Formats: sequence, C-alpha cells, structure tokens
Amino acid sequence: MKISATLLIVLILGLLYYSSKKETAQLHMVIRTNIPNASPPSMRHKALDIPLPIVGPHGHVHEIKTTKWLGKVVHLVFWAQWCEPCRIELPVLEKEQVEHRKDVQVVLIDVDSHASGRIAAAELAKQEAPDIPLAFDKSGRLEITYNIHALPLHVLIDRKGRIVTMFTSTIYHRPQFERLLDELISEK
Repeated sequence: MKISATLLIVLILGLLYYSSKKETAQLHMVIRTNIPNASPPSMRHKALDIPLPIVGPHGHVHEIKTTKWLGKVVHLVFWAQWCEPCRIELPVLEKEQVEHRKDVQVVLIDVDSHASGRIAAAELAKQEAPDIPLAFDKSGRLEITYNIHALPLHVLIDRKGRIVTMFTSTIYHRPQFERLLDELISEK
C-alpha cells in the first residue's frame, strides 16, 4: 500500500512537471516570435566556428567558417523550401544582401535532410535569392548546435564574430529588424 501511494505521488508530480514544461515551451515559442534588441557588446559570445557546407555555382561543396566574414555583419538564416514563411522572405533577404553588400553577408542554411528537398531548396534559392550563398545542413549537426525548433531561425553575428541575437520569426514587414540591422552595421 505504501509503495503504490508513493508511486502514485511520483506519477502525479511527474505529470505536473511535464505539463508545466510543455506550457513553458509553448510560451517561450510565442515570445521568441518577436524580434529582440541587440545584446550589448559586453554580453555577446563568440560565434560558433562550425564549417558551413556552401554549395558553389557548379554544385561543388566547400566549407566556409563564419570567421571568413569578420568585419561584416553575418546573417545566418536556417530555412527549408517547404516552409512558407521562409519562402516568402527570400526576396527580402536578397534585397538585404544587395543593399548592404559591403557590410552584411547573408547565408541561407537549408535544413532539409532529404536530397529531393535540398535540390528543391537550391532551385528556389537560385531563383529568388541568387546573391546569397546557400549552405546545407545535411548531417543535422548545425540544427542541433543552434538548437533549432522552428523556422525560419535568424542568427545575427556582429563584425567581431560574436552572436548578437537569435530569433524565430520572419523579417518581412518588420521595421524593428531594419533598425537592428542598421544598428549592427553602424557598430565599428
């Protein structure tokens, strides 16, 4: 009797803990849809120096680290061709790259695990965002490292190679994103 009562209490506590964690996670996702302010330079951590497998113009893959773009603001965008908000913001990202070419490097990182998805993503990116390098997270390592739970995920890295902010949201029709980008560009 004592053991079954103890098990029942443990089970109830476990269910309460699980349901509270589930609500917290959902609330966290709602909060993360807002574009945050830039963290102050003293609070920024060095960006992860993980090689990004970039696909060249002839389909050849070469690895580039974000440190290659030190001196520029780096805007990593984790996306997938099946993600409608991701598809919609491709022209916005292309415009960002073209307008801020000397100060910003946008990089699309496709998270499709299947070859057909990667091929479709490459075609879409080539058509909608030809000036942006395309990387693939074929192994899923980047997805795990950056703790991706929703798409699109934006990671902004300052000119010194430090992560400024990460957020899950779209950037089209978002003046707060433009202000954030302008703030980072003006930092020297």
